[in-house]
Amino acid sequence: MDALADPGDASLPAFHVVAPPLPGYASSGKPERTGWTVERTADAWVVLMARSGYARFFAAGGDRGGRVATALGVHHPDHVAGLRTFTPCVPEPVGGIAVLGDLTEAQDRRVADTRRFWRYGGGCSLQPSTRPQTVAHALVDSPVALLAWVLDKFWASTDRSDDLERAGQKRSLPRAGGARQPRPGTARGTGPGAAVTTAATTAATAAAQDVRRARGGARG
Repeated sequence: MDALADPGDASLPAFHVVAPPLPGYASSGKPERTGWTVERTADAWVVLMARSGYARFFAAGGDRGGRVATALGVHHPDHVAGLRTFTPCVPEPVGGIAVLGDLTEAQDRRVADTRRFWRYGGGCSLQPSTRPQTVAHALVDSPVALLAWVLDKFWASTDRSDDLERAGQKRSLPRAGGARQPRPGTARGTGPGAAVTTAATTAATAAAQDVRRARGGARG
């Protein structure tokens, strides 16, 4: 965010950066009611930006924030000059990947990785969206539960080039204050496999060592 606000080069563009926390996350207060879907959050962001003096803006995000950014582009294209995400949700085309023609070896591996994830690793998405309090209370109450969660994701979703002990130290233990890990609403509207269309200019980033590497492929 600092580099966007002050790139350090007068020839490069500088931006005002607005980075609100998702409802119920980080410094945000706990929502009093459920229903804070990605679409409702996107609607709130448009109101927030308008009250801050921005009728048109760029949107960026990843994971759940990426879905909110996508929802902004889908439902509010007049306000979104462009969006960027590193977790694009693109379903396989009707008829399967065969209609795409010959794929490279790397693309074949990405497709296989994606299918493998949704067959064996998608529980980390399904669990919080159906029984969120179960995992939430474990993560805020037990360092062992948190470490087990981090270890599983470290092993399954990265190339494991980082040192596990250092990777664990990067994650602070949750502070007391209640179970706030559960999603205030589901992300089904712009979730995996959802066919969405946006008129906003869109950029997607895929990094070789991204923690979401195994979720690229056909969706990326």
